[in-house]
Amino acid sequence: MAFYTVEKKDIPTLLGNLVREFTLIAPVKRDNLTSFEQVLSPEEVILTAKNTDLSPKGSLFPQNQAIFSYEGGEVKKEGAATKRILFCVRPCDAKSFGLLDRVFCEGEFTDTYYKQRRNNTIVFAMACNEPGLTCFCTSFGLGPFSKEDADVFIVDLGRVFLAQSITEQGEAILFKQGLSKASDEDVSKIDGLRQKAESAISSGLDISNLRDRLSNSFEDPIWEELHQRCVGCGICTFFCPTCHCFDIVDEGDAEKGERIRIWDSCMFPLFTLHASGHQPRETGRERMRQRIMHKFNYFPEKFGEAACVGCGRCLVNCPVNLDIREIIGKIGAET
Repeated sequence: MAFYTVEKKDIPTLLGNLVREFTLIAPVKRDNLTSFEQVLSPEEVILTAKNTDLSPKGSLFPQNQAIFSYEGGEVKKEGAATKRILFCVRPCDAKSFGLLDRVFCEGEFTDTYYKQRRNNTIVFAMACNEPGLTCFCTSFGLGPFSKEDADVFIVDLGRVFLAQSITEQGEAILFKQGLSKASDEDVSKIDGLRQKAESAISSGLDISNLRDRLSNSFEDPIWEELHQRCVGCGICTFFCPTCHCFDIVDEGDAEKGERIRIWDSCMFPLFTLHASGHQPRETGRERMRQRIMHKFNYFPEKFGEAACVGCGRCLVNCPVNLDIREIIGKIGAET
């Protein structure tokens, strides 16, 4: 596909054009948190945010989503998703969409609510010229310049932004904007910026035999050690761009109400509590083990890759400073 350049002074014009044609979802700062929200004005968009505090997961898999409502004998399903652009998505978050696709769109069952949103979403990813100190995406075959699951890939060259179309959808949008074609000199700058960004990521994990190590660690004392530190708040799963546990609840009465899908967490005691009262994961020990096993053992067994993109949000937000990188390292050291 093609390379284009956008002068930084022209970004508000570009965003304004996109707002008029699409629902534009981009990083904004509200209540001291950066997150992906719908924007109506280009001035709201924060292009300099590294990893947003909240991942863009909720744009495809909302934290609260009405599946259908009913009143009397009439049932109404969720309305059709509008065509949307997710702008300034970092490479790790773009990759997380691909992992969610594996869960909701592949296999025996398809989640039509997720798929409808996904099919109507165009992803504009932006390279991380300066990765954060807690980033470890390179441990999973990714990097600050990875283009996986993006439709358009943007690189900050200092004076201008370079935009590369990755898919036909991305190319159609960029071409329509009448942007200038990038020079060979501009394109040649990408490799140097990529190497510099990758070398800035100091957190490296050896996951080459992690599945085997985990399989041999089911009864390891490390799970009890982690359980004693964990407060079970579930913040790691809610901030994670790839965690996808959910519950379904009904609100209303016999005449009127709605069915809602809400995020849940494998770290919560009620998540596995049976109606009979049986609890297969009685303590945080079992719940912590399940979370790590699922991300790095069960998910790879089924889909061929880990359910982690190395964004670092879980370790940044954990109130007791549990670090998933240290957990993986300890498992390797004790087996």
